[in-house]
Amino acid sequence: MLKLRILLVALVGFIFNSAMAINTSQAISMVKANPALLNTPQAQAELAKRGLTSGDVMGRIGATDAKADISSVDIAVNNIEESNATELNDALTKASGIYNNPLAYKNNTDLLKTIKAKQSIEKDVKLERFSEVFFRNKNTQDHSSLPVPDYYVVSNGDVMSIWVYGVTEETFEASVDSYGNINIPIVGPINVAGLSFKKAKNFIVSKLTTAYSNSSIIVNIAKYSTIQVSLTGNVMAPGIYNVSALSTVKDLLIHAGGIKANGTVRAMTLQRADGSIHGLDLYELLLGQKRQVLFLKTGDMVYISNAHKVVSIAGAVNTPAKYELKVGEKLDKLLDFAGGIRASGSHYGLKVSGFDKEQTQVRMVDASNASGFGLNDQDSVYVYPVDGIKSKSISLFGNVTRPGKRALSHDASLAKLIKSEVDKFGLEGVFLDNTLFNFAMIKRKTDTLGREFVRVNIDDVLSGSADEVLKAGDELYIFNKLDKKINPYVRIKGSVLTTSIEETITAQNETNLTERKLPEFQFQFIKGMSVLDLINIAGTNAPYDKSKIKLLTYKTSDLKPRVSILTEGQARNTMLNAFDEVQLFDYYKINKVAKSSIHGEINFPGEYIIHSGMQLSKLIASAGGLSEKAYLDNVEILRYEVKDGIRVKSIIQINLPKDSGFVLKSYDEVTIYRIPNWYERKTITLTGQVMFPGEYTFNDGDRLSDVLIRAGGFTKNAFLYGASFEREGVKKIQQQALEDAMVRLKKKLAIISSKPKEIGESSSDSNLAETLSVLSEQAGSLTPLGRVTINLPDNIDILKSGAADILLKQGDKLNIPTSNDTVMVIGEVMSPTAVIYDDDDVMSYIARVGGLTAVADNEQIYVIHANGEAQKFGGGLFLSTQATVRPGDVIVVPQVLVTSTGMQVAKDISSILYQFAITAASLKTVGAF
Repeated sequence: MLKLRILLVALVGFIFNSAMAINTSQAISMVKANPALLNTPQAQAELAKRGLTSGDVMGRIGATDAKADISSVDIAVNNIEESNATELNDALTKASGIYNNPLAYKNNTDLLKTIKAKQSIEKDVKLERFSEVFFRNKNTQDHSSLPVPDYYVVSNGDVMSIWVYGVTEETFEASVDSYGNINIPIVGPINVAGLSFKKAKNFIVSKLTTAYSNSSIIVNIAKYSTIQVSLTGNVMAPGIYNVSALSTVKDLLIHAGGIKANGTVRAMTLQRADGSIHGLDLYELLLGQKRQVLFLKTGDMVYISNAHKVVSIAGAVNTPAKYELKVGEKLDKLLDFAGGIRASGSHYGLKVSGFDKEQTQVRMVDASNASGFGLNDQDSVYVYPVDGIKSKSISLFGNVTRPGKRALSHDASLAKLIKSEVDKFGLEGVFLDNTLFNFAMIKRKTDTLGREFVRVNIDDVLSGSADEVLKAGDELYIFNKLDKKINPYVRIKGSVLTTSIEETITAQNETNLTERKLPEFQFQFIKGMSVLDLINIAGTNAPYDKSKIKLLTYKTSDLKPRVSILTEGQARNTMLNAFDEVQLFDYYKINKVAKSSIHGEINFPGEYIIHSGMQLSKLIASAGGLSEKAYLDNVEILRYEVKDGIRVKSIIQINLPKDSGFVLKSYDEVTIYRIPNWYERKTITLTGQVMFPGEYTFNDGDRLSDVLIRAGGFTKNAFLYGASFEREGVKKIQQQALEDAMVRLKKKLAIISSKPKEIGESSSDSNLAETLSVLSEQAGSLTPLGRVTINLPDNIDILKSGAADILLKQGDKLNIPTSNDTVMVIGEVMSPTAVIYDDDDVMSYIARVGGLTAVADNEQIYVIHANGEAQKFGGGLFLSTQATVRPGDVIVVPQVLVTSTGMQVAKDISSILYQFAITAASLKTVGAF
């Protein structure tokens, strides 16, 4: 079975020639869904090699009827771009939706998913109270936009606006003062407090009419006074509120943050100062059942009691929410509040969940009995959607123009259905191309809720010789001829299909072509198409070899592929068969383009294409011509030729002015040399105590004395013993030596760190490891100076005859410091510092800085002299060797480094410490510290 799985993966991958990874389950599913894949020439050829048939394969993977026509349909593999795995998957997915095979195998998991998808499941949706949304809008009434009610009682703080027009034009505002008066200059105070707005308006007009004869007067309230009301009960923030007159209960509740979850919105009470009580139902406002608005007055008290019942309703209703019911209201009222049951909702089997006597209970009721069905507080009602299973319709799938549901009449039959659609839309308006008319299938539910299939012949149905009575829920599947057979195609491949001429020539010398996947394209096979027709249809971007066109065909007697090599003339007359493959070869891959390279004193060195008989002068012109430094008398040409089966090279030297007509060959390498003694600018930098410091140019063969003479010699303050000469080449050598020492040091550090500590062993190794780690980190940022030890005499004439008069190199640097009268002591001493030179020995200077530390290695003390030389001081108990100390010198006292096991690492550490010391000495010499 394992071999079969591997074979299936190989077959499917070979058929689709795709870069996507196909696993075993995908391969088996594809073959099960579309057994026609095994009938392709590629698959047949592979099966023939193994002595198998498509029936053998289908039998082994569990196909129930490999030979039946219906078992070979699921999807149409039609014009898929195999080079794109995403497009292939999209096409397969889309095709499976259009050509759904009723007999396609489904495992238990898939079948259970299909069945459970038909369940009407109660969805758990979080609901909020119906009135909640009302309090989210924080906008209150714009009182200035409202007409003043006649019954409004004018009070202290109201602002009256008066407009006089006619003979006299005048407007003014007057505020009601604490005495209840408004003050008008011409008339005087008018007492209006306590009057209704209607009476106050008439009173003001009567007073002003005598003062403004032949004029009209309009009185209004420009600004309302503030009133004080109380809010109690189940609200978020009960208490006393100061609100604008003409405010409503809704405005007051918004100020208080809304009503609590158990508060009523349908039985709110408003108690006036005069003792009258008004009931308020917010639902009447929300549902548009009452438009009269009660405005608050000073001294009003609003009380919010507990809600009588709060029940929820969800599912297939228009407005799912939690609703408050009053005494006597039943399920029918709840349905009205929720906007009724949606068209997609079922009026049967409404589920009511709640509590009764400390127990949960579930009741079922039909909507027709809702008027007599009482509800309890906290009940939940759920309205199920209409079951799709009970649909009075049939479904049409497959190779049809308009797949989907169709209405089912009481006397419906297949003939009536098809003929009615053909009469309306015509045969082409009902069925797609390549419809398989002699076979269709009806999938039907049995009385025991199983499934059965009924075979039908659409040709017979159209002719009237056959019919089938349809039942609710029937699914009619119309197939395409391509469901039985893969749509034939032909392929063409080759880099010339997508690659330009320039890219082809550039890649002609690549050697890993077998690893590159050639571009390929697939086209619809049409009988009578020739090989050349396919080439013309595909089009090419670069020339192909017309003498070598490869044709791979599967139409052979033994089903084994056969390869033919055709010329363009033969390709014109060779007809293609389905699934043939044509390959074009790059012309420039087979017919190499001759190239030659040119380097040296040329403006644009590189590799250039040459033609047969091309002369050297033209290659030079192609490369932009010679540079001004080109030496023409001796041009070298390196030529490669094959002699006696061996590639050999020869060197040809020519005189360019005389031999400019020299004929080149492919692979020739031309070198144009530079004119002798034409060198690039070389410089040395002089700093410090020379008469004219700066950057100086020099020629090959110049020495240090030559430049010093040009710089005017040394100044009288020159400290020649401390002269520092740096060279780039020496710097690189020192850098490499430092890196090598670092590598060895890190290896030894790793050994010390990984070695287990034995019982009674000292901690010297761990201390050493810590020291080495710190030293390694510091050394990583250390850059050697490249200093060369040099002893300069004060007389340049003497320098000329001495060893110090060295040949100069590009980038050399010479620094002459000023006189230095100090000696630097560094390392394991009590107080590392510089001390005044006093013609003492090494230990005297060490004593002057406090002496050695406990970890000082007195046998490895050395002196770095100001001129860069180093001298070891043989210490120990009797100080057997003395080292001369001069001004500007640096005394270095290293740390003793010995492991408990005797592993010596001092050599590498000394090398690193020396670089630290020499750097410090050089910086001291130039006056950095």
